[in-house]
Amino acid sequence: MRGLFSPACRSLPSAVLLFGVLGVGFPSAAWAFPPAPTFTISGVARDSFGWALRTGDLGTVVFKRAGEVIAEAPIDERGRVRENFRTQLAMDTNPAQPYSDRSQSLGVLFTIEVRFPTQTLLVTSINSSQRTVGQPGGSVFIDFTIGVDSDGDGIPDAWEYWQLSELGIGFGDPRWSLSTLGTGDFDGDGLSDRNEYLAGTFAFLADDKLSLSIEGFEPDGSARLRTVLVVDKSYRVEVSTDLVNWTTAQVRLGSVAAAPQGILKSDDTRETALYAPPLPGQSRQFYRLILVR
Repeated sequence: MRGLFSPACRSLPSAVLLFGVLGVGFPSAAWAFPPAPTFTISGVARDSFGWALRTGDLGTVVFKRAGEVIAEAPIDERGRVRENFRTQLAMDTNPAQPYSDRSQSLGVLFTIEVRFPTQTLLVTSINSSQRTVGQPGGSVFIDFTIGVDSDGDGIPDAWEYWQLSELGIGFGDPRWSLSTLGTGDFDGDGLSDRNEYLAGTFAFLADDKLSLSIEGFEPDGSARLRTVLVVDKSYRVEVSTDLVNWTTAQVRLGSVAAAPQGILKSDDTRETALYAPPLPGQSRQFYRLILVR
């Protein structure tokens, strides 16, 4: 985790000294305000097929302001759950007199690209609450995809053509078009094409979707659930007794003896069993599966 800090602490004695200098008529010096807490940007950078980039891809997320680099974050999925990049922007409380040429101020618009050893790719779609620098001490999570999105539907062209080819639709077929997928629900399973892309499921198979089923119960009362976990995706199971208030369930992946987890992440795509412990004193429980990232 990297941050930029002021090389010197401006203490009260320094302020007193400056006041004394001004009092005897010397020209005033241009002092920047003290640096503010950093602003954190983290998230998930994905390739054109929706898979999260990995350390071995040797990518670096580059943030720019008006074409100038203001921060860089090497791709590394090993640091924190649900993200593969993180960086901190130096902030200043006085943008008119910044203490560093790399310090930022509230509201600055930034752009994102991913640099590889042989090429640099731009962002085609982005999911974020903001694309500007926020308050000092704040943070923003950004989930974005690199590649080409010609029709602007939030799904990279490569993924759409891959889905069509898997279905047996090829060049020359009238359905071999970006308009076939993207804005609707091609397989009619209740999950939009874009959400199928985000979930890592097939947009043309109604049986392949984000779902969770209850198979039975274990001797200790744990509910045995079954779902398909997709590689590079993160999930959580939530439990409710009234279908109104939901909380995260600490479930066990693959075995009732496994360690409980709040966030689930699989190393490959496979169907698996999840075991959710019973809620004490509750006669009924409802479960749902949430795609986190």
